[in-house]
Amino acid sequence: MKPSPTHYIRPETLDDAIQVLADADGGATVLAGGQTLVALMNLRLAQPSILVDISHLQDLAAIDVTDDALRVGAAVTQAQLEDHAETSTVPLLADVLPHIAHREIRNAGTVVGNLAHGDPASEIPMVAVLVGASFTVLGPSGERSVAASEMYTGYLETSISHNELITHVSFPRSRTRPGSTTWGFSEHATRHGDYAIAGSGAVLDVEAGVIITADVGGIAVGTTPVRTSAGGLLVGQNIDWVDLAAFRNAAMDSVDPKDDVHATADYRRHLFGVAAQRAVEQAVERHRTVGAA
Repeated sequence: MKPSPTHYIRPETLDDAIQVLADADGGATVLAGGQTLVALMNLRLAQPSILVDISHLQDLAAIDVTDDALRVGAAVTQAQLEDHAETSTVPLLADVLPHIAHREIRNAGTVVGNLAHGDPASEIPMVAVLVGASFTVLGPSGERSVAASEMYTGYLETSISHNELITHVSFPRSRTRPGSTTWGFSEHATRHGDYAIAGSGAVLDVEAGVIITADVGGIAVGTTPVRTSAGGLLVGQNIDWVDLAAFRNAAMDSVDPKDDVHATADYRRHLFGVAAQRAVEQAVERHRTVGAA
């Protein structure tokens, strides 16, 4: 199957792009990397009347580093971010990027495009929610900021209106203090590069050997990227004596996946518990080897 007829526009400026979106009144879709959008169009699951290509806009092509954040433009590819020297300052993000599809896909797919699509089985949206990323959104009324926790409203649905576009995403760099912040990531997929059946990330803050904050995220276990309540069980525990069995059970109880063609809800819940435990185990081991140094 091929896409339905569409009109392609390559605006010269961001303002031009916003004007096209406003004039189209919901009929236009933003194109950056196109790795998901074009596939949906080929299946006619997406049938935009206008494609607004922003991939060439230099205002969106940079990765900017500040003391507090890694700011990624909407035209930056996943491979460019993966290769950037400062991505390691958002360590959970650096860990998940190689798990997204294959390198050939990451060479074209954009970070912001992946986030805007908001697939709960994708890795970057979970990271954005877990680390407290924020989005810069531009529309006819000007610019606004949207927290990742407020971005995702339903399955493949976001709080961005049809006449707005995401220009940048900012990932905080503040949670990277050696010896006090530790992290882990694990996912289960049928093959490397496939969407995960279930996965988890964990970020722990530790003081004097005690876990003071614990954020645990879930992939493919809800209609949106998930930040689970299971991390609360870890708070107050000595990081060298974490009750992993109790945590795994809490993680399984904290999500409500659905049956689908890839897995039953019970199997997906079980895999999430295993992935969450492994993510925490990685964080604990990293603290032992790096935090003690």
